[in-house]
Amino acid sequence: MTKMKLLSGYIIPFLILLVLLLSNFFSQFGFFEQWMIGDDVMQVGVNAEPVSEDGESYYVDMGAETPEWTLENKGAVSNNPLIEQARNAVNAGDLALAINRYEAFLAQNKNNIDVMIQLGSVYLNNHEVEKSDALFKGIIDIDPQNPRAHFYRGYLASLAGNISQARDFYLKAIALQPNYADAYYNLGTQWQKLGNYREAEKNLLRAAELNKSAGSFRVHYNLGLLYQKTNRTQAASAAYSKAIELSPSHIESRYNLALMAIQEKNYPEAEELLTTILRLDPTHAQSVFNLGIIHFKQNNWKQAEKDFKTAVDLDPQYEKALFNLAKTFAIGGDNKNAIATYLRLIGQNPEYQEVYLNLALVYLQAGDEQQALNTYAEAIKKEPYSDKVFYNRGTYYLKNNALELAEKDLKKAVQINSENVLARYNLGLTSLRRNQPKEALNHFEEALRLQPDHLESGTNRAIALIQLNRLDEAAQNLKELTRTAPKNEAAWYNLGVVMAKQDSLAQAEICYKKAIELKPNYPEAYFNLAKNYDNQQDWDLALSSYKNALNFRPDYAEALLNQGVIYYRRQEWKAARDLFEQALRSDPGYMEAYFNLSLVLKQMNELDQAIEQLRLLIDIDKNYIAAYNQLGVFYALKNDYTNAIDVYIAGLNQEPENPGILYNLAIAYSKSGANEDARETYLTLLKDEADNLSALYNLALLYMSQEQWQEAISALENVLKLDPTYYQAFFNLAVISSRQKNYELSISYYEKAIAIKPDYTKALRNVAIIYRKLRLYEQASSAYQAAIKADTVYEGAYFGLAILYADMGDTERAIAQYKELLTINPEHTKALINLGVIFLNQSAYEKARIIFENASRLQPGSWKIQYNLALTARAEGKKTDAIRYLDNTLKINPAYRPALELRNTLTNQ
Repeated sequence: MTKMKLLSGYIIPFLILLVLLLSNFFSQFGFFEQWMIGDDVMQVGVNAEPVSEDGESYYVDMGAETPEWTLENKGAVSNNPLIEQARNAVNAGDLALAINRYEAFLAQNKNNIDVMIQLGSVYLNNHEVEKSDALFKGIIDIDPQNPRAHFYRGYLASLAGNISQARDFYLKAIALQPNYADAYYNLGTQWQKLGNYREAEKNLLRAAELNKSAGSFRVHYNLGLLYQKTNRTQAASAAYSKAIELSPSHIESRYNLALMAIQEKNYPEAEELLTTILRLDPTHAQSVFNLGIIHFKQNNWKQAEKDFKTAVDLDPQYEKALFNLAKTFAIGGDNKNAIATYLRLIGQNPEYQEVYLNLALVYLQAGDEQQALNTYAEAIKKEPYSDKVFYNRGTYYLKNNALELAEKDLKKAVQINSENVLARYNLGLTSLRRNQPKEALNHFEEALRLQPDHLESGTNRAIALIQLNRLDEAAQNLKELTRTAPKNEAAWYNLGVVMAKQDSLAQAEICYKKAIELKPNYPEAYFNLAKNYDNQQDWDLALSSYKNALNFRPDYAEALLNQGVIYYRRQEWKAARDLFEQALRSDPGYMEAYFNLSLVLKQMNELDQAIEQLRLLIDIDKNYIAAYNQLGVFYALKNDYTNAIDVYIAGLNQEPENPGILYNLAIAYSKSGANEDARETYLTLLKDEADNLSALYNLALLYMSQEQWQEAISALENVLKLDPTYYQAFFNLAVISSRQKNYELSISYYEKAIAIKPDYTKALRNVAIIYRKLRLYEQASSAYQAAIKADTVYEGAYFGLAILYADMGDTERAIAQYKELLTINPEHTKALINLGVIFLNQSAYEKARIIFENASRLQPGSWKIQYNLALTARAEGKKTDAIRYLDNTLKINPAYRPALELRNTLTNQ
């Protein structure tokens, strides 16, 4: 009886260990907080939209200074054939003939100033600048007060780059002729080029006031440019419109109006203007190009592609059209044509840096990473100090988790251009991924110094603070972000993470819900909201939120796993299994899914499949110590201690001092009979963990099984030093004392165990047995009844109490007790036998026979039942039956002398 107690006490720690393993690993691997939402928000420094036609200046250049555009034939000679021939030649574009005729006239009429002015203008148009300048000097020598001569001297000085001298001549012309519109125009244009918009506007407005002829469209055009430069859009639009009114065919005014409309996203108006230009000039490549820009911005890729192609057909060297055509190809997935177009551009302009950047991106899009890297290398060779190239290549490395290479390139980008905010930002992301939150924090703070409103840096600064466990600072950072940028969903999300870490679950819930309100398709926010509910044990809401996360991200392995964990807790094994398997389909390398799937398979009694999952897990990661431990447990459950021991040893090879594996290995050694190995393993564990109660207790049980009483007592006393409430230790000290016949000491230990755990039924039953041995019947009865009160179906207590009543001679109470026990367990053969014996002793032979026959059906191989049936048959005078039962008794137990003697007696009668 005592040995049975020892064995059951010995098994208990093994079962407890299994429960602990299940709960420990669910808490460790079941959930993963995901606050790194900013982690992958990388900003690539390439042309996200097509470039504009005119690069830095979005608009067509202003009208230049011109010769007179208000020509009058003041005092011109009329009815002279030479002059008529000269004028006709000018109109016909034959400037050489015109010069010949004017010179012939002046040979005859040397000082005709009007003709000299006309000849000087023709010289100028024929690019004979020196002759023109000499002629106008001559005019001033003849007539120092001639305003037109001073005007042309100003224009010629301007062409020669003598701006100050030109201005003096223009002012002299105006002084001589205050209504000289041409002079005001050129003077205003000159000031406009110099950036003095106030003087420019004053002179251009005066020119417009003085001359309202069709030729004055140039004035209004330049006024339009001036107004644009000074951000007076409405005035610019009016000026361009006036220029078009005066000269309906003036393309530049329409073109700039179209570009203004594009800038203001008034695409219908822009398209109408550009279409009109193309009616006026079907070869105007810039207008076709900007139609492509409009269609590109409207995501009308096919039409944009057509427009850019037309622009290139009109001007094969049109780099920006080629560039945007390549971008349009890439957006449409036509990587082959995109690559070919970018290569064509490089052929035209090998220094066009943006082409290399975009070409590399297309190679990446096409899956040709080596060509992309080659392109970056070629770009660096062309421009070794391009922060953009190093930035883009570093970003590529970051996306591919090549963190050392990413850091090297991004640092180079920052070294070249210390104000490259995005390079600083991505350096911060690189440090985060390298688990260097302190360095990441520095990078994000530097990015924010350069650009205080850079939201991504602000958000990730908070993430770095979270990783540094500076939660109060992180919360303050994120609260400020939600105040300054209330629609920044990432800030709300990460603030929720901080609140959850600070156990402010209600506040965390508000933040996650706000993030979802701003971004309804935010799976990470749903995930952490679900975790929040889970932490509050609101599993229905948690499941609902996990499902929402999966609606937007069906392959969200962590959400699938965590749903499975909830179903596991609810003991809904099939649902848990399905979810763990889905998690593995989403992520075949998801180790926690393998581990948890093994646990649920064990619960479904599919132990072999559970073992297979852990084997697969160990194949993926040989350092996954928990898998070795759990695999050993599963083999032990199959009583396959050889494999269990091998697995535990394999785990210890990875982590030699792992206490969980050492503990389980000791148990496996003990269960396989290798008690010395078990003892050595427990002692090894206790060297590093002297306070490991479970190991110390099990070592005591091992000593008990080998009847090494003193060692067992010492171990149990050490257990009680560590934990005076460890009632199992008192129980086993009582067992040892009983084995040593020290019943009083045994009783005291049992009483201590019961004082700690009043419903300790095994201790109550054992102390009752000792009381019965000592004939302390009242104490024994009280102990048995206490055990029954603690556990109303405790068969051992009912059985012992019935025996006690029989010993006390209280047959009726004994019978009642046996009957109550048989109500609990009708197949309790020992109770049936003892009850039958009582009826037999009371000469209630029929009752006795019926009970013994029932017992025989339950346990046909019991010689005791057969012998008692023989005694009952003899008492009933059934000699033949009695002999038959005695033969059955001797067949089972041939050495049982009373049966042999009784048979001989009956045979000889």
